[in-house]
Amino acid sequence: MTSAVHTRPPARPAAGGPPSGRSPEPRSRRWLVGFWAAVFVAFLAVSPGRMTFETKLGVVADPWQFLSDLSGLWHDRSGFGGIADQYIGYAVPMLPFHALADLVQLPVWLAERLWLSIVVTTAFWGALRLAERLGAGSPGSRLLGAAVYALWPTYTIVVGSTSAAALPGAMLPWVLLPLTNPHTAPRIAAARSALLIPLMGGVNAASTLASLLPVGFYLLCRPGGPRKRALIAWWTPSVVLATAWWIVPLLLLGVYGENFMPYVESSQTTTATMSATEVLRGAGNWVGYLNFGEAWLPAGWTVVTSALVVMCSALAAALGLAGLARRDLPERRWLVVTVLTVCLVTLAGYGGALGGPFHGTVRDWLDGPLVPFRNVYKFQTGAALALALGLTHLTAVVSLVPRLRGRRLVPAAALLVLPGLCWPYVNGSILQPGSFQRLPAYWETTADWLADNAAQDRALVVPATAHGIYTWGSPIDQPLDVLARSPWAQRDYVPFGTPGNRRAMDAVEQALTTGGEVPGLSAFLRRAGLHHVVVRNDLDPRQLGHVPTTTVKRTLEASGYRRVAGFGPVLTGGRIAEDTPVQVEGLFPRQRAVEIYEPPAGTARPGKARLTPASAAAVVSGGPESLLPLSAGGRLDGRPAVLAGDELPGVDRPSLYAAGDGMRRADTRFGLVNSNTSHTYTREERNAAEAVQDPGAEPRQILPLTSPGHQTTAVLRGAASVSASSAGNWLFHLPQYDPVNAFDGNPATGWAEGSPGSPEGEWVRIDFNGPTTVPATLRLTPLPSGNVRAAPTAVRVETDLGSRTSALRPDGSVQQVDAPEGAASWLKVTVLESQQGRPGLTGAGFAEITVPSVQVTRMLRLPEDAPKETGGSVVYSLQRGSDPGGLSAVAAEVGLHRQFTAARSGAYTVRATALPVPGEALDKLLFELTGQRDKIVTSADSTAALGTNLSPRNLTDGDLTTAWIAGERPVLHLSWPKKTSVGEIVFAAAGGLSTRPEQVQISSPDGTAVAAVDENGMARFPPITTDRMDITVSRTAPLTLHNPVADDQLQLPVGLSEIHIPALKEFRAPQPDPDKTFTLPCGKGPVLSVDGQFLETRAEGRVRDLTGRRPVDVSLCTDGSRVDLDERTHTVEAGDAGPLAVTGVTLTTGTPASAGPERALEVREGTGDHRSVRVGPGDASYLQLHETHNPGLEGHAGR
Repeated sequence: MTSAVHTRPPARPAAGGPPSGRSPEPRSRRWLVGFWAAVFVAFLAVSPGRMTFETKLGVVADPWQFLSDLSGLWHDRSGFGGIADQYIGYAVPMLPFHALADLVQLPVWLAERLWLSIVVTTAFWGALRLAERLGAGSPGSRLLGAAVYALWPTYTIVVGSTSAAALPGAMLPWVLLPLTNPHTAPRIAAARSALLIPLMGGVNAASTLASLLPVGFYLLCRPGGPRKRALIAWWTPSVVLATAWWIVPLLLLGVYGENFMPYVESSQTTTATMSATEVLRGAGNWVGYLNFGEAWLPAGWTVVTSALVVMCSALAAALGLAGLARRDLPERRWLVVTVLTVCLVTLAGYGGALGGPFHGTVRDWLDGPLVPFRNVYKFQTGAALALALGLTHLTAVVSLVPRLRGRRLVPAAALLVLPGLCWPYVNGSILQPGSFQRLPAYWETTADWLADNAAQDRALVVPATAHGIYTWGSPIDQPLDVLARSPWAQRDYVPFGTPGNRRAMDAVEQALTTGGEVPGLSAFLRRAGLHHVVVRNDLDPRQLGHVPTTTVKRTLEASGYRRVAGFGPVLTGGRIAEDTPVQVEGLFPRQRAVEIYEPPAGTARPGKARLTPASAAAVVSGGPESLLPLSAGGRLDGRPAVLAGDELPGVDRPSLYAAGDGMRRADTRFGLVNSNTSHTYTREERNAAEAVQDPGAEPRQILPLTSPGHQTTAVLRGAASVSASSAGNWLFHLPQYDPVNAFDGNPATGWAEGSPGSPEGEWVRIDFNGPTTVPATLRLTPLPSGNVRAAPTAVRVETDLGSRTSALRPDGSVQQVDAPEGAASWLKVTVLESQQGRPGLTGAGFAEITVPSVQVTRMLRLPEDAPKETGGSVVYSLQRGSDPGGLSAVAAEVGLHRQFTAARSGAYTVRATALPVPGEALDKLLFELTGQRDKIVTSADSTAALGTNLSPRNLTDGDLTTAWIAGERPVLHLSWPKKTSVGEIVFAAAGGLSTRPEQVQISSPDGTAVAAVDENGMARFPPITTDRMDITVSRTAPLTLHNPVADDQLQLPVGLSEIHIPALKEFRAPQPDPDKTFTLPCGKGPVLSVDGQFLETRAEGRVRDLTGRRPVDVSLCTDGSRVDLDERTHTVEAGDAGPLAVTGVTLTTGTPASAGPERALEVREGTGDHRSVRVGPGDASYLQLHETHNPGLEGHAGR
């Protein structure tokens, strides 16, 4: 006898579910059209008629060219060549859509809005159809739930800027839909589902795979049986086939492409915003929190800061969770598993409340083997769908349960979530700012000029910028990405290309910001395959860290470059004469939007390839950046250069060995273009213990050779180590606040903490070389507040003998503080209390902590990787990190302090260069040489303590590379010999980490005025006849930096590089005769120390070198300017006091073998995936292609 036991079927909703066995009637397509129309209008209402950045400029602006570029593996037009990062992922569906729009001549801006509305509507209609198929909710609640899903913050944050990131989530319900039909055969259901997967796109593999995860869970949660096994068996290989079109190229990219993942955002950044509430309401995307004065993603900023959006999205998540808690929810097991898994994945690396208990380990995994999934917010799509279905079900079920108190409150609450979810669409933040009608015609003209005049040579585009943000709009990508027909390159903020290439480009950008002559610049660029330099004057100067292009052009012209073309409008009124000096152009910033410079006359074009004799090879220590100073004087002309540690085929020993102090062991923040590199670390030094970014970690670097022996490292003289809780700034690296500076005996330098919030608890510590007597009181000099930084008001001094606490005055004066008396092995000073000034750039700190008999110097030790046999000549090139008084706006190093081990004994010829240092010593020297003195006297009420060379006297020196940055009171005082009518003033902004004035108040005994300052620095007012003026900056441009940790806007101080008053021209010192020379005899030049012995020097140059702050030649007063060195460790040092400060020293011994003739070379094929060259007869030679190295390149010799 047998009996059947029937299990109870799953409970269904009390109302709203479909009758058993048939699907509910689908909603009318009028709802589809209505929703699409509403979304389309919302997109159209934002900047109508104008393009905005959307995922990829080339896809929307020139889809056919982009499609053509996909036919080749190697992309050599932009950068230095390489394999494009996941470009194939645009092939479906984004690229065909925009190609079709272009074919029917739909305006680009309209095509963008149409595409975005389709993406959002796809999510809406897919969620609605899925809810109908599952029987979740009622007809009305399904519409609500579908709208909630389409407007979920996860998608709202990114859809207006990167629709490719929203596309996988929009297609998720559609990929699920065929699998949910019980009447379709498993093979057909799996095939239909897989056929929809390509529509998710392949731009971001992690996003697509994360959105496929809920589909996999759906199959795993099916009731056991043949259908489940068949669905899984058919769907799994179908997915592999459906994604192979982008997975195979992605795997090839992993083998042959550049791995830039270690140099972009870290897991600490991507997980810091993934709290439980943010995950559930879909707001965990860390990019939405970025705000540098202007939100990077306006929709994301609205989602994370708008009270309406926060409350409504949180309410939607709460209602969704309540729906998931009901046992009558269809497919409840699958939906709960999906939400739990998403929460597990996204919260595992979060270190806050309800975060993962092993978040540190998880973050290590996300920075290691799981790095493709480091942006864990991409997994939120599954939670969004589950919560939307939960809300759909709850709203329908609760509203129809009889006799339930407050049953109508839930539907009302559900409807109330829509205003908040819609708010980014309503307030216009859904699209990116910086809209533009089209790419300017002058950029097309620039591309045409380069194609006509330099089709075979790569052009360098400067200055570097993290993103394409211009005065005419923000395409984010660069115009030449779309328009160029000839090769070009720039320093990208993401380090594409080889490590050596990136370091070389960094060296060029740093050199261009000096504003002075860079010896060897044209030779260095030619060696890299670069010929013309394109200066983009139309970059938005309001960008944080902007380098004024007048500084860049001055560097180029001082280095021998000549302007040969200019395109686009003159950026201010009027026209400039053909040969106008660049200094005048800077003061009256009238310049073409794009200008092209060519190298000095006689510079050969680099072409696509070159041959150099192997017998002339030079081995170089110190990285590719050391080649820049070594290129001066023709020392490397005609010679192939090989980094020490690389193979040197074809020769037994190099003809020349050269060592530089490049490739320094320092931390780099790769998301920034400027102010992104720390001071040089010792071999054991790590990042500051409490730094916001990578605390206590090894420095983040990009190195062509990873062995420590190949790097320049710091060596401390006077202490075993100096460390601090943080230094400089929480976002930037400011090496002038090196903790060593608090113990260097120089009151003009100092250490400042870099915490994002209060300085309380921040500390600096010194470990002595041995037991050191600490007196009962120490002299301590805090950095003054100046209303631009916090200042300590109480400190604790600790040693291994105990601690003492003392109060401080925040005025920057030298003060006495108590200390534990006795012999100590270390000393630590901690800020206990502080006076918070106006939010500014740096934190509290100390100019000097004086411990008797202790003075610390950070010396740099050159790499220790010399070859065993050094060949005919040995050269050591020692260069300071930046020039004194430069626009950086501070010198990264105080003086020159180097240490190296000579690879060969012998007599070394010493040649040095020095730069004039603005100040009284230089003024005195110029007066002695010319008998002229500038008659305009300038002073200021306050100057920010941000560096050693910021002074109001820099404002009238005619030098755009020097600067003044205001402190607490931005007031300037100017006077001149006699009363003169003044009605206009030009305020040249310093740029960098400062803002510009927008309004000034002018007062004098003879009248007052209030004048607006336009974007070009021009201020006009009713003329005042006077001999002195007080100028108060009463309003500054709102260049702010949002501090997400302190949740505050940090207003940058006002900074100026020059004040030019045209009416006072007669009171400026006249320019000296360009041919007039000067000589400082022995003993009058800057002092140079070799191995602790002070050596007298002489200096010579032209007088205009002093006024133009160009390099001056310096030599020793010894016979032939030589010193004897043996094979041991040596030191070379120089100070930074004026009038001349040594910035570079070269020591040379021996004579290298001549380079010899180069073999003939003909490039037959130089584009696409193949290179073909014909080589003439001759000696063994190295073939150099001016492109990045790639392991996939194979060379074959033939006839």
